[in-house]
Amino acid sequence: ATHSLAFKLQVKGLMNIQFAIKREEDKQILYVLEVNPRASRTAPFVANWRAGGKSGTGVYFGDGKANVYGLDAATGALLWTRKVDEHASASITGSPVVHDGRVFVGVQGLSEEGRGSTNNYPCCSFRGSLVALDAATGEIRWKTYTIDEPKPRAKSASGVQLFGPAGGAIWSAPSVDVKRGLV
Repeated sequence: ATHSLAFKLQVKGLMNIQFAIKREEDKQILYVLEVNPRASRTAPFVANWRAGGKSGTGVYFGDGKANVYGLDAATGALLWTRKVDEHASASITGSPVVHDGRVFVGVQGLSEEGRGSTNNYPCCSFRGSLVALDAATGEIRWKTYTIDEPKPRAKSASGVQLFGPAGGAIWSAPSVDVKRGLV
């Protein structure tokens, strides 16, 4: 199955496939959760959710394009998808963490510094963030940045506006301190 997916998607290099297997009577059903040619580095987080009189168990993960997904663990059905950052370099590399009905995920800015070495890229404007989403709906409840908003600071030799500060990426899974109520 892995080879067939890679061939069909024309992947040359790393590819990550996340899947779930459900037993139904005397057979197994394979659900493909994600096929990511950019090699997602997140591990799914499984947790219960409850909202509006409904409840269930969700599977949560992020991808290389700053999308976070919620799936129904029992059926594999997509509950929601949410893009948590619009910057072209934004990516999710740390696994989400779920606590008290919230999905917490860090955002990092993969490779912006590499593009900054070219004379035509207005480097650097990415800033890391921590995002809290509703586990049942995927709505963004809050988002906080790790550094101040970038401002114009100089121009490159070719006249392209440069920005700073930038960075402050969150590469790994956040930690939840239940006792203190902190992330």
